[in-house]
Amino acid sequence: MHDARSFATTGLAAVLADRAVLADLGFLGCGVATPVRKPPGGKLCELEKANNRAHASVRAAVERTIALLKQWKVLGAGYRGPLARFPRVIRTVVALEKFRIYEKPL
Repeated sequence: MHDARSFATTGLAAVLADRAVLADLGFLGCGVATPVRKPPGGKLCELEKANNRAHASVRAAVERTIALLKQWKVLGAGYRGPLARFPRVIRTVVALEKFRIYEKPL
């Protein structure tokens, strides 16, 4: 399923309705902030280019975090367990990843 469809179908759009959400161009028309699209055969002005760079730099941190979490097999291979347990699995993976990164060896 496409990300934009998942965003609407799962109810995440309703949950985040009162928050600023940044997304890629695949989410155009979903009520979230997306980069400015270059018109066919045209160019973007400097302000639009600067906006797109700022947008991309903020999203890059999130994309790197998602990539890091997907290195865990339970998340990267597709979760097949009960959906009620999924939030607990996410919290566990995040806690283990924080421990792996920040814990100092004795």
